[in-house]
Amino acid sequence: MAVWVSYADPVYASADGSMIDCRLTLEDGTVVPFTASAHDVMPYGVELYEAITAAGGIAPKPSTPAT
Repeated sequence: MAVWVSYADPVYASADGSMIDCRLTLEDGTVVPFTASAHDVMPYGVELYEAITAAGGIAPKPSTPAT
């Protein structure tokens, strides 16, 4: 399993703030999109969510244009 080393561009992905989209950099240098969740079943998802929320600077969830 790859280990994440950093994240960038965190944006709330849910209205209740329980999910955050970001770009995750893995130890091999690969950058992947990732959604960190406060309720993730995988420990690394919760760990990342907690690290992002502790650091702050999370952009608000983009609004969806009315159709």
